[in-house]
Amino acid sequence: GLSEALGGNAVSGEYRVTNVDKSISWYLYNLTPAIKQESFIESVSLSLLDITNIRTLQTELNISEKLIASVFESNNNGICITDKNGVFVNVNRGYCDIYGYTKEELIGNHFTTVVPDSHKKILSDLHDKFILGEEELAAEWTVQRKDGSLIDVFASASLLTQADGTRYKITSIRDITENKKYKNLLEETQESASV
Repeated sequence: GLSEALGGNAVSGEYRVTNVDKSISWYLYNLTPAIKQESFIESVSLSLLDITNIRTLQTELNISEKLIASVFESNNNGICITDKNGVFVNVNRGYCDIYGYTKEELIGNHFTTVVPDSHKKILSDLHDKFILGEEELAAEWTVQRKDGSLIDVFASASLLTQADGTRYKITSIRDITENKKYKNLLEETQESASV
């Protein structure tokens, strides 16, 4: 760094220091040739900025992001994030498993990809109203897997509004197809027994 600055080039970077108490400090440095006389550098200006707090916050943010991503991906419930236009921004593995699509097949496409034709209009309208701030109650819906089969899911949603005002719908779904079959079978059995 210093030899480069003495050669006439400004140099900057970060420097890690281990303190006497074994704590770590980070500094942003800038070496700038100050005075040139016939290609001779008489002095170099050094500026230091303690960026320890910034680096600590960056590290904590990276850890938080990794934890959130881990929770998102490992959740057994299907989770999707759609933008204001209803386009998939992200989906987790659980969502892909429920619908039979890969992440790449869904991201960038409209969420009605997984909705039967008979429900596309109503669910698109509900999505648009939700993005505008209207409440949406958790509910059961019939949806369509990639192979064309219909399944029942329980869906709940929350609104994520970024600092710049951008809004996203985060939907969590659970496949309840088997539960509904057992419930219907139980109800039929109870009706038969009461006859």
